[in-house]
Amino acid sequence: HILALAGLWTLFEWSRLFWLSGFAWNPVGMSLASCESSVQMASLFGVYGLSFWVILTNLFGYRFFFLERTKTHFVLWSCCTLFPYFFGIGQEVIVKKFFPNNEKLSVVLVQTALFPEEKEPFFEQEKKFIPPLDQWMRIFSILRKSIKDQKVDLLVFPETTVPFRALTPIYPLYSLQQLFLLTFGETSLVSFPPLKMPLIKRMEEGWRGSNLYIAQALSNYFGAEVVIGLDDYDRLAGKNANAAFHITPGKPKCHRYEKRVLVPVAEYFPFSWCSSIASHYGIMGAFTPGKSAKVFGEKVRFSPSICYEETFGESMREGRVLGAELFINITNDVWFPYSRLAREHFEHGRVRAVENGIPVVRSCNTGITGAIDCFGHIVATLGSKKQNQERLSGALYVSLPLQTYKTLYSFIGDMGIILLSCSCILLYIGSLAWVRYRKKRLCETSLEGY
Repeated sequence: HILALAGLWTLFEWSRLFWLSGFAWNPVGMSLASCESSVQMASLFGVYGLSFWVILTNLFGYRFFFLERTKTHFVLWSCCTLFPYFFGIGQEVIVKKFFPNNEKLSVVLVQTALFPEEKEPFFEQEKKFIPPLDQWMRIFSILRKSIKDQKVDLLVFPETTVPFRALTPIYPLYSLQQLFLLTFGETSLVSFPPLKMPLIKRMEEGWRGSNLYIAQALSNYFGAEVVIGLDDYDRLAGKNANAAFHITPGKPKCHRYEKRVLVPVAEYFPFSWCSSIASHYGIMGAFTPGKSAKVFGEKVRFSPSICYEETFGESMREGRVLGAELFINITNDVWFPYSRLAREHFEHGRVRAVENGIPVVRSCNTGITGAIDCFGHIVATLGSKKQNQERLSGALYVSLPLQTYKTLYSFIGDMGIILLSCSCILLYIGSLAWVRYRKKRLCETSLEGY
């Protein structure tokens, strides 16, 4: 009975992933994620495996404290309670001993802390809007203060870092040169990419660069790979995308990942009547979802995700299956200020690291920007819990441990705990049927004897 109830609860939580865009928040298994030892069990069956175990433990506790106070039930409850902690301690010791890896990656994670009305020109709030070139000036200032002669392997910017599309030519080349000159000095001018389409375009008034042109120049200047979130438009297909771009220094061709899990109303319209509601908030168009996970990177192979996607374990696992050794999440949690959204979003990132045995880095517009190792330990965050981390503006320089290991979850995904839950329910139904059958047979035997 207890196993069936735990399985039924787990199936209910898992089924929420398939309503509209899915609802991945608040699985009860996240209660085990608060401890660095107990969260290690997520490497077996993921966060829904943790949910199964939480319900199982509570039901055994209920049986002992309220129904039958026997030694057997006390032992069962105690074992369920303590097992995740002993498992986590043991697993970490074994992995560190048999799979050592001392390699590190120098990463800079940028947090812009721009409000929606500052980033985009919303109706009746135009005075608060910061022009995109000034937004880039703010980012350049952040980089200048945070990077001081350190080696940088990877530079990560948040979701939709600046307004307008990736390849829209809106910045005069002269203005960009002046911006680089004032921020980084004369030597930075040699980092500008060649004057070629599509990153830059010749207009009647002269050369104009795009957001990707600036990102490529930054990549060249720092000699670092760049991951940046920008909106994009495919003219041939006529589709908009919320995308993450990967840029390599000295190479004009970039790679693009399209967000697959879109937020209803904000990013797509699940029903036609949603468009009228969205228009009141300045949302006039919709994105087309991406089709698959992608893996990029030269120094280390990584799989990008955008915002809410990080809460979907199975979607993130697809990148691990493709060979990723690092997860990069770019996000923007500004839409739910003064709530626990940013903290829970960050905790989901920790669980994803443990599920797949690889580190995670997160760059936010607003939220908790930070780095997590393969055991879910927090390597570093921008600011501290005493500060309002969501509203901080700055860049986090972190030397990220690249230790990875294969987990059971990375092989079987959510299907492991789903099959286990279904088996428990079927076992319970089968046992009920067997008991009923036995009672019927006993009754028939008794009547025959009579």
